[in-house]
Amino acid sequence: MINRDIARIFNEIAYMIQASGDQRSSFEANAYLRAARSLESLQDDIETIYRSGGKEALMKIPGIGKGIADRIAEYIDSGTIKKYEDLRKNYPIDFETLTKIEGLGPKRILMLYRSIGVKDLNDLKKAIEDHRIRDLPGFGEKSEEILSQSLKIYESSAGRIPLPLGYARAVEIRDYLIQTGLAERIEIAGSTRRMKDTLGDIDILAVTEKPLQMMDAFTSMPKVKSVIAKGEKKSTVALDIGTTCDLRIISRESFGAALQYFTGSKDHNIRMRKIAIDHGMKLNEYGLFRDQENVAAGHDEDYIYRTLGLSYIDPELREDRGELEAAQMGKLPNIVKYDSLNADLCVKFDISKAQDKMRAYGYAYILAYAGSEDERGIFRIRSYTLNRNDSVEGTETTFRCADASSFKDDVDSLIKYIRDGKVRFLTNLDAIGTPGEEKVSKIIEACTASRCSIMIDSKSMRPSSDFLFSLRKNDVRIAIASFAGNPDELSYIRFGIGITRRAWISTDRIDNLLPVEELA
Repeated sequence: MINRDIARIFNEIAYMIQASGDQRSSFEANAYLRAARSLESLQDDIETIYRSGGKEALMKIPGIGKGIADRIAEYIDSGTIKKYEDLRKNYPIDFETLTKIEGLGPKRILMLYRSIGVKDLNDLKKAIEDHRIRDLPGFGEKSEEILSQSLKIYESSAGRIPLPLGYARAVEIRDYLIQTGLAERIEIAGSTRRMKDTLGDIDILAVTEKPLQMMDAFTSMPKVKSVIAKGEKKSTVALDIGTTCDLRIISRESFGAALQYFTGSKDHNIRMRKIAIDHGMKLNEYGLFRDQENVAAGHDEDYIYRTLGLSYIDPELREDRGELEAAQMGKLPNIVKYDSLNADLCVKFDISKAQDKMRAYGYAYILAYAGSEDERGIFRIRSYTLNRNDSVEGTETTFRCADASSFKDDVDSLIKYIRDGKVRFLTNLDAIGTPGEEKVSKIIEACTASRCSIMIDSKSMRPSSDFLFSLRKNDVRIAIASFAGNPDELSYIRFGIGITRRAWISTDRIDNLLPVEELA
């Protein structure tokens, strides 16, 4: 999508400005970075917005001012941005990749380029191997070692991995460390805790009086491919699933602040630090300080939010997308809790013997696949309940589901199905397009008017949280389904819940909280 292309260019422009600029130019760089983040999270196609509404429509997007709108229009109209091409002549450097190496910011990258000709990852690797970095001003032997470790971390990661894969491994690691008996407290942090659709790495925080033994246990886990770094306070390992995991040992006094800080996101934390400053305090991973006193010592993160005049913000909402303003006004959405569902709204296995699972999840009923109705992607799901004898019993209640991906070339027929009340649930809506496209908007209007719910496939995590976030102010209802193929896969429902929480979907729009009689 063109959004990502322009976002990448804006990031690189910002890096090049930061590399050589003064304090005044940092404001320009930050404007490009804000615009890049806005474009990366934007579900609608930026070219469609520009073609239909011009620069005025672009400027309605958060983070896009007149100057940035001019650059976007220039790229769409000509395929290039002159400012970017001019900067690249002076800085033929792969900022995009090099800035992913911990310890390297734009100014350090520029110094490496001007001093020893480092332009990309291969140049950096060779410079480290030849020990040419340690003698540069502002670096030294320790810095070179840190860069070497950071490079190993980058190379051992296969990029971002799906949340279900990373979450399962994070829980496995947490439970493994709990079973050692060494941890007083241990929590998963980072983008895993925020239930982000994909993960760059896994972060775990722990309190222990035996840090060395804890690190020994962590680095010797069965599914560790290699140990990248090992210390008393922090260790990093490469895992067999193509990502890395950090374990940090935190003091009891700082744990609440550390959990808030290492949960992120970066943009949320930047805003939190600014709010703390406005209250005459300083916030970091060690605590919330008024002068030299840590006023949050020994407290959990909810205390930090309350002390700063905010309602507690659930981790899934911490993306700087309006949650801080809502927390200041006490208007955060009432999002669904992970253990509060009344049902799983679509599974694909024989659940006649699944009474133990239904009881464990607290379900009153489950909807199960009951066969395809025709070749147009319409299928039926049947209700199963727990009866008085605690056994699973099928009912006569069935619902029709439509797979939107089967109607990509015939959206009008899908809309007619919905408006005629022939479809109760709609899956794979994102296969039709993005929320801003006219055909998707028409489907949403039809669903809202006809009480057809958008169904989340928790197993494949579709539609995404960003897609549904664009619909947060709409009244369309949401249904969460695990699409489990066996009893163990019922746990996928957690990721569907996470999608609704990240998308700000309030509980009054969640079908899973209704009794089966009210679904009809």
